Amino acid sequence: MNGHFMPPLTGCVLCSLLMLPVSSWAIESLSFNETRQLAVEQQPSVQAYQSAASAAREQAQTASQLPDPQLKFGIINMPITGSDSLRLNRDDMTMSTIGLMQNMVRPVKRIAASAQLQAQAEVMTANSQNMTRLIQRDAALAWLDVFAAEKTVVMRQQLIDELHAERQVAATQLASGAVTATELLQQDAQLAMTRDQQLMAQRDARKARATLSRWLGDAATRPLAADLPELSHTLAADEQKAVTQHPLVMAAEQSVAANRHEAELAAAEDLPDWSWEVMVGQRQGSRADMVSLQFTVGLPWQKQLRQRHQQAAALANTQQAEFLAEDQQRALRSEGADAQADYTTAEAREQEYIQRLIPATTAALTTAQAAYQVGKTPLSSVWQARRAVLAVELEHWLIRIDRLRALVRLQYIVGNEGVMQ
Repeated sequence: MNGHFMPPLTGCVLCSLLMLPVSSWAIESLSFNETRQLAVEQQPSVQAYQSAASAAREQAQTASQLPDPQLKFGIINMPITGSDSLRLNRDDMTMSTIGLMQNMVRPVKRIAASAQLQAQAEVMTANSQNMTRLIQRDAALAWLDVFAAEKTVVMRQQLIDELHAERQVAATQLASGAVTATELLQQDAQLAMTRDQQLMAQRDARKARATLSRWLGDAATRPLAADLPELSHTLAADEQKAVTQHPLVMAAEQSVAANRHEAELAAAEDLPDWSWEVMVGQRQGSRADMVSLQFTVGLPWQKQLRQRHQQAAALANTQQAEFLAEDQQRALRSEGADAQADYTTAEAREQEYIQRLIPATTAALTTAQAAYQVGKTPLSSVWQARRAVLAVELEHWLIRIDRLRALVRLQYIVGNEGVMQ
């Protein structure tokens, strides 16, 4: 019997564990598209706007109807003094009454009030759509920030490993004079500087994860997918039209409509409402019953002090909403142009790296390795060329991420679902 003996039961348990699927051992990676989907699902603000829109539509239905009628009943002309006090059958004028009253709000007022609430519902709907875009944009940018920070950590660790290995080799050559003490100190300084950069990168990674948790909660702790999503630049053909159809612009325009209907409602206050009332009175004994019909009309006699001020305020609110709608379009156009500039620059830089810089640094490393093998260049030249390749590789990753960031921002502007696949 040797030291590697395993009891039969333990061996069976280990075999069973080894037969489990790999997915039960590892945490599923968090993809870019899943991040966008989870962020929207876990944010109550979208549902809040949708509920507000539903409430406004229900109120619009109520505003378009006449108010409910009122039932009136009571006793009229009952004596409260003398020998007939509190008696219903002594005075000819005493009667018990029941009646119905209806306030007649003018149709123009009901139509304007209903239209105003409908426009407010559309504002809430547009805000809900904009919130969805905002959440998807910010969650996507947070995912990219995590990817960039963690990729930087990995690449800087490779640089540290390269520098540390070079430092160890240089230390063995110090005694022979192949490396001077100054060169060794320079390597120590470079290694320390790279380690400091690594600490900053680790800090950025932690902060990026914290930002991502704002949108995903506990799901933000999952490891990210190993690579970036596929990119495609299929923006709307008419970007100007896309801006005018942006939810923020639509919300601003519906706000203009709501204020215009408010102005219509204020103007309609010059037209008085009226009401009618029917009442039946029953008297005691052989006295005849009575019926009454009366009408009531409002008297807007202080128009200069009330109605005119309401109309002026409503018109001022309408102008304000129009100015804000125009300003919103300008802001979105500016934001879109800024994102487009970032995308164009990142795309040009990526092509420069792919076509020239990456091949150049790779060729330089190959040349340095060949020269070192035949004794024409020191080993430090090879190390330097290797570090240059790693630095270019890291910068290429960051450029790709910048390009994707620009596309995410453009997608928020134009609302093109085909920007990302």
